[in-house]
Amino acid sequence: MNPSAEAWLGLIALGVVGSALPGVLMFVLLQRVGAEFMSLYGYILPLLGIVVAWIAFGRALETTFLLGLPITFAGVATVQWARRRGFSTNGLGK
Repeated sequence: MNPSAEAWLGLIALGVVGSALPGVLMFVLLQRVGAEFMSLYGYILPLLGIVVAWIAFGRALETTFLLGLPITFAGVATVQWARRRGFSTNGLGK
């Protein structure tokens, strides 16, 4: 099996666009906004993946997702609101 040049270019593009670029952007964002904000990214990322799959591939959205989406965003919004108001999110005080 001898892959074509087009296949190699596709593989390189997938590696750069799908792995390297998001990784670099994550570290840049981490440096700018801090670890507390970036930890919330972990809660939102799967939800965004489901929404993208729904839009791009026409996947059906399950009822549990439709119920969980606003709950998750409300939780993230509450943490951000508390952080901006100066409330401690780690229980140790400010």
